[in-house]
Parts: sequence; structure tokens; C-alpha cells
Amino acid sequence: MKKNITDHKKIQIAIAGSTQHTLEVAKSLNNDQRFQLKWVLTPQPKKVGRKQQLISNPLHLWALELGLPYQLVNNNFEELNQELSKPDYLLVVDFGYIIPPKLLTFPKQATINLHPSKLPSWRGSSPGQFVLLSGETKSALSLIRVTSKLDSGPIIAQKEFEVESNWTSLDYYQHSFALASRNVPDWINNHFQGVAIEKPQPSTSPTPLARKIKKADAFISWKLLKLLMTDFSDSTFLPQKILHSFPSGQLSENSLVNYFLNQEEVIHFPTIIERACRAFQPWPILWTTIPTIQGNKRMQILSCQTETINGRPLLRIGQVNIEGKNSTSWNEVKSILK
Repeated sequence: MKKNITDHKKIQIAIAGSTQHTLEVAKSLNNDQRFQLKWVLTPQPKKVGRKQQLISNPLHLWALELGLPYQLVNNNFEELNQELSKPDYLLVVDFGYIIPPKLLTFPKQATINLHPSKLPSWRGSSPGQFVLLSGETKSALSLIRVTSKLDSGPIIAQKEFEVESNWTSLDYYQHSFALASRNVPDWINNHFQGVAIEKPQPSTSPTPLARKIKKADAFISWKLLKLLMTDFSDSTFLPQKILHSFPSGQLSENSLVNYFLNQEEVIHFPTIIERACRAFQPWPILWTTIPTIQGNKRMQILSCQTETINGRPLLRIGQVNIEGKNSTSWNEVKSILK
């Protein structure tokens, strides 16, 4: 049944989140006369750096600046205040924690979540990285009702977008949440008035879980990188060389890079590495360990591309960062290789 907005004055919103992306969406709602921000739910300040200084996140600092009520929580929600006022909606944006069951039914209307993928694809905490690693050219921003099953609630609204071939994960998320800031006020208003019809998701996703990224996920062996950069005159030799250089099953172990390599034909490996180089920026950054005249050194790969030779792609590394040194070109590093 369609609601008259004057009956309720303004739609009351509480926001759970922690990042600059959360803040952008919160500001878009705060600047919209149809909404009233009631309070924010955000993680406690965290110790950062060598001095372990306590740092508050952007949403917390903004709430302090505006004098907006806020609740600081940890991952088990032990400090959750039971006297929080009931909003119409609790909007979850880049929160980092799983919403506890007691908050799923707390709002008058719904607890809702913004998820930057075309659900039901890429449920989980790192959808952008998985979209880039898989080479998808289209994705979407989804607004869903939160349920007890991760990212599986009914879809309230969804907006598709093109994934540019040069995007890093930073670009992907910036684009997604810029879309959110422009569209979320209308989406929530439409849902409140009964215009937006929720669409159930299938129980299973067509893609694996887009799990949280770890530093080890961005590792690629130097032995494999060397082969992918080698211009063999026989275009059929490289795949055979790679397959015989690694024990059976090894490419599926240790890192997310290797997981995606294991899903593709060997001849496509350079393309997977180029995708990983973008997917893991700004963190944890694709890396390897190289032998130098000064011993083994960790090397981050900041940029790379593929070049087609004899009908197959070859990997070309651009900028790198060797531990203890400033960023430099790969050509400069070659001189110190052992």
C-alpha cells in the first residue's frame, strides 16, 4: 500500500558503516529533505601505525562533527545500546561486520544493505576484486533486504554499470558508491511508499563466495612470472613449459591469484596476472619474491599489461616497488637480478 509521506513527516534512517563510501551515502541522505538521520552505528576507533594511535573512522568523525547520535561497536556487538530509537530503516553500507539477528527486525520497515555486485553473483565482502579477477565487463549496485543468509535477501533495487578494462578495485568501488549516493535516496523512498517491489534471490549463487582478501592472496611465484614474460619462438611451447614446471595441483594452492589461474587454460595466464595487478590495488598489491645480487627481495608489481606475440598474450611488467627502495621501472630492476 502506497504511503503518504506527510503522514510520517520524514523517513527516519540509521546508518551502519565505517568508510568514506559510507560517509558519501550518509551525506546524500542527510542532504535530502525526505529523510531524517537518527543515529549511526560504527566500529570503535582502531590502533594504527607503529605508535598504535587510536584513529576514528570517517563516519564516526562526521557524526561527531554534526552532533549526530552514534553507537560504537566491536565485532561481537557487546556494547550495543538497547535504548536506540527505532528508525524506519537501518541502512548498512561498507560496515565490515555481520549484522546480528537482533538488528534485522529492529527497524520499523527493514534493515537494508548496499552491495556492489549484480546479485546473486559475488556474494561476500570483496565483490569488486572478484569481478575484476574474473574479467567481467558488466556489474551492478544492489540494494537488498538483509536476512540471516549472507547477501541473499530480496533485491529492492539494482542498477547495472559497465566495468572499464583499466579499472583497479579502487576505481570499481568509487564508481559503485558514487552510483549509490545518486540513487539510494530514491530507492529507499520508493520502497517506503510501496512503489519498489522486492524480488527474491535464488538460494544459490552462480559464482563462488567473494571472500575477504588477504595479503597472501596477491602472491605470484617468480618462477611462473618469468615464464609468462618469456617470448618463446614456438607458440605452443609456453603452456607445456608451465605445466611441466609445477607439481600437479600446485597452481590451486596458496593464493587467490593461483585459484583463478587454475580455472583458465594456461595460455590465458598473462591475462589473469594483468587482472590481478588491477584487482589488488590499492591493497594488498600483486607481489612476488625475486633473487637479486643482494639476496631475495620482495617486489610489488604496480602496473603490467599483456602483449600478443605469435597469437598468444605475453606479460609485460611496468612499474614495480622493491622492498627498501622507491618505485621504479621493471627495466631498471633487471640489472640487479641474480
